[in-house]
Amino acid sequence: MWWSLPLQALPAHPSSVGTVLHVAGHRLVARHGGVLHCLDLVRRRVVWTYGLPQPFPRAPSSAGRRAVAIAFRPWSSLLTSAGILERSRATGGVIFVGSRHVFVRARRELIALDARSGEPVWRLDGLRPQTRVLATDRIVYLLPPQKEKTVALRAEDGQPLTAPNLAESLARAVHMSGFELTVLTNENVKAGASGGLLQLRAVLKRLDVRNGRARWQRSFGWNDLAALLDRRHLCLLAPDGGVQRVDLVSGTCETLDALSLGPPQPETAERPESEPSSDGNRSASKGATLLHAATDRYLVADPDQFYIVVNHRQSTFFAQPLPSVRTHGYLFAYDRQTGRRLWSQPIEQQAMILERFDLSPYLVFAVQKPKQDGKLSYRSLALLFVDKRDGRRVLETQIPTYYSNFTSADISLAEQYVELRTYNERLRIVASPAPGEPPAE
Repeated sequence: MWWSLPLQALPAHPSSVGTVLHVAGHRLVARHGGVLHCLDLVRRRVVWTYGLPQPFPRAPSSAGRRAVAIAFRPWSSLLTSAGILERSRATGGVIFVGSRHVFVRARRELIALDARSGEPVWRLDGLRPQTRVLATDRIVYLLPPQKEKTVALRAEDGQPLTAPNLAESLARAVHMSGFELTVLTNENVKAGASGGLLQLRAVLKRLDVRNGRARWQRSFGWNDLAALLDRRHLCLLAPDGGVQRVDLVSGTCETLDALSLGPPQPETAERPESEPSSDGNRSASKGATLLHAATDRYLVADPDQFYIVVNHRQSTFFAQPLPSVRTHGYLFAYDRQTGRRLWSQPIEQQAMILERFDLSPYLVFAVQKPKQDGKLSYRSLALLFVDKRDGRRVLETQIPTYYSNFTSADISLAEQYVELRTYNERLRIVASPAPGEPPAE
C-alpha cells in the first residue's frame, strides 16, 4: 500500500454499504457513507467533502476489476447497446464528474457543485422522478417521458439553451462531450461512379447541439459490425475480416491489422488514416473465411490490449458462475496504442473469465465438461492460461472434479499467483521459472 486517507460517513448512513469512485483528471471523487470526497491524487489529500441529501439512492456494489464482453452488432441495432440513453439509465445519484462541475441528483432536485471547491453553484427543484438527466462539463440534458419537452441547460448557471431537434439527436447519440454529440444515422448513396442501385451506408456525425451544425461526417459500409472499445472509440469489423477503430470525438478512422491466423505484420512507423467511404479500399483477406461460419463475435479490452473473440457453433460445456464469455473459435489480440495484431490462435470449448481481467497477466479460461467412465459420471475441469503478451499457452490441463463451480478469482502480482475459489475448494496457479531460466532474485 502506497498511501491511505480516512473517509467520512454520516451517522445515519452505514459505511459498509460500499464506495463508488469517479475519476476526473488527477482527482478522484469518492462516494462513501453518504458523503462525497474529492481527493487530490498528486498531493494525497482531501480537497473537499459534501454531505449528500437524504434519502439518497443506495450505491451499487462494486464489480472490482471486471471486464465486460461487448457483442459486435449491426448498425441497425447498435443504439440499443451503445447509445448514450441505454448506457445512462441511472435515475439518481452522482450523474457526472468533470473538471468543472459535479452533478448530483437527489429525490426531486438536481445540484451542480463546483469541482474545485465543492460548493453548490445552482439547484434545480421540482425534478420529476421519471425525468432522466445526462450531463457534460458544458451542458445538462433533461429527458422527461414526453420527448417534446426535452431541454438543455448551461452547466455554468442552469439557464436554458436553444437546441434544435434535441430529442432526436439524443436518441441517436453514441457519444457526448462539451456542447457536441456524435450521432448515428444512415443514407442511401449510388453504387459505382456511373450511378446505379442505391446502397445503404451508416453515417456518424459530430453535431453542435446549439445550432445543429456537423463538425465532421464519416460514412461506413452497412454490413460492418460495430462494438464500443471504450467511451471514446468504436471498433468496426468488416465481412472480409478488416478491423477499424473510429474516434468518436475527432472522427479519425484508423485501419488496423485484419483478422488472420498468420504471423503478425511488422510494426510500421506510421499508420495512415483510412478512408471509410469506399469499401473497395479494404483488401480481401483470409479473415472472410474465419468469419464465414461465425455465430457471434465479442470485444474484450484491458488497459493495454483488446481481444476479438470469433465463435463458431455452440459447444457442450458448463460455464462458470464467474463473469465469462464463451470462446469456441478464434481469439485475436491487438495492441491498443498501435493497433497492431499481436497474436492469434484457435481456442475450442472454453470460457474466458472476466473477473480481475485488468490485473491478470494471463487470459484465464475455465469450463467443466461432463464425463462418463462406465457407470461413473463426473465432471472434468478444463483449465487454460494464455500469456497476454505473446499468446503462449502457459498452462493447459484437465482435472476431474466433484466440487461446485468457481465463485471468485484473486490475482496477486507480488506473489505471482492466480487463485480460483469455490465454496469448499481453492485452486492456486503459481508462476515458476521456465526450464533453463534462473530464478528471479
